[in-house]
Amino acid sequence: MGEHVRADRDQLAAMAARLDESTDGLRQAAKSDAPMPEVSVSADFVGHTLAELTKTIGALTAAVQHTASEIHAGNGSYGEVDNAAIDHLQFADRGEGAR
Repeated sequence: MGEHVRADRDQLAAMAARLDESTDGLRQAAKSDAPMPEVSVSADFVGHTLAELTKTIGALTAAVQHTASEIHAGNGSYGEVDNAAIDHLQFADRGEGAR
């Protein structure tokens, strides 16, 4: 258990930026309603399907953006948190208690 977790802050920031940018097209598409095709009998079904797709895309976009925000908020502290937990567990395992 001698290895410690390391997090490269620049790589994490780049990953968060790529995640956030990946939703640009979806956000733009969600701002406007898709044109309703003239399909007569199946128009209600097509409309319902388009509405469900729009809701799903919105939820997916929100989830990706939330993940990007969490990466930004962590600011690379993952290694510090994990290393502190490892140290705490190692002392507890030896019966020494927490530092």
